Amino acid sequence: MSGDAPKSYNKFRVYQPYDAAYNARIHGPFIPWREYGQPRMSIWDMKIGNMWSHFLSSDKSPAHMRMVASKAYWRYCGSKLSRKTSFKPFMAMVFSASILLFLARYKDYAAERRVKYHW
Repeated sequence: MSGDAPKSYNKFRVYQPYDAAYNARIHGPFIPWREYGQPRMSIWDMKIGNMWSHFLSSDKSPAHMRMVASKAYWRYCGSKLSRKTSFKPFMAMVFSASILLFLARYKDYAAERRVKYHW
């Protein structure tokens, strides 16, 4: 027992704050939206015939899905929302809420009949 490695108490392996390819000595301070490691081909530069094989070979683990969502969130915050206090974050929340409410109540909007009144 004395030569065993210490037991890891991290039961949830999904949460990993840094990329696997991130090295603080090489890259400096961690930037959440930056891609570390080998760059991936953009979906806009890919041929249509290669998209299915690219999708099959991509990582579909929960940790990777979380990392992709986190990078997209930080990329949005860094590019669309200013660092100063402004009206943009409030409007982004209002717009998002209005889209979600529209999608939740779409059945009611689709059932509405549009008639032309002839007076």
